[in-house]
Amino acid sequence: MSNFERENIDNNDVVLFTHWDSNLYELYENQILVLGDSHTEVFRFIDTENLNYFFPYICTVTGATSQGVININSKTDAFNIFNETINEYGKKTNKLLIMLGEVDCGFLIWVRAKKEGISLDEQINLSINNLFLFIESILKLENNDYENSDIIITGCILPVVHDNKLLRTIQGTGIRAEAEVSQKLRTEKTLEYNQKLKTMCLKNGFQYIDITSQTMGSDKLLDDDYKRGGSGSLDPHLDNIKSGKLWREQIIKLLTTPKTLNI
Repeated sequence: MSNFERENIDNNDVVLFTHWDSNLYELYENQILVLGDSHTEVFRFIDTENLNYFFPYICTVTGATSQGVININSKTDAFNIFNETINEYGKKTNKLLIMLGEVDCGFLIWVRAKKEGISLDEQINLSINNLFLFIESILKLENNDYENSDIIITGCILPVVHDNKLLRTIQGTGIRAEAEVSQKLRTEKTLEYNQKLKTMCLKNGFQYIDITSQTMGSDKLLDDDYKRGGSGSLDPHLDNIKSGKLWREQIIKLLTTPKTLNI
């Protein structure tokens, strides 16, 4: 299996990970294109050898949100970057996995509620609706052959950092500290978001997977064993190796029953 090659696109916040070996291409029944925020990097760590799935291209846009994914003028430029990626690789892949929403649930909805007075529930609905509008726009394009059942949506991971205010101590991530909300409240809204996301997937014939139940501790928060760096870490991501095993199990289960929503 070839190693991942990292290609920066325009700036350091946008990365296309390619994992492609033309000699092995015909051996794989599924070639899954991945689009999403920084949490998509976990798919680089999933071992695809001897399995019937493959992640040839992973486009990561740091800070991308579900709310902003249909905004052609968003700060991250995710809409344009994702569309360019699909234009290039849509025909080369037969499934599309989208991982967005963690930035919404962990930061954006709280800050907008505080600064703009928009309710949390309204923003959760907006985030999900915008994500599905983006997917609808993809399915209308001629640069891919995806059907509804080829779309895989991942639920948000459970909030990692105990106190967002502590993120002020990390250079470059202080903006998350604006969401001065407890891990418990962020977890509750993340679970609400995922439940609505799952319901919408069922309604539209999309596939849905998440790993919240497997990573939740007895206190109904994220089990610290899954934190990148362990307990006390201020990194908002999960450990790639541990969480990667769980995502791999979900992908295998999904691909063995490709026409059925995995709930």
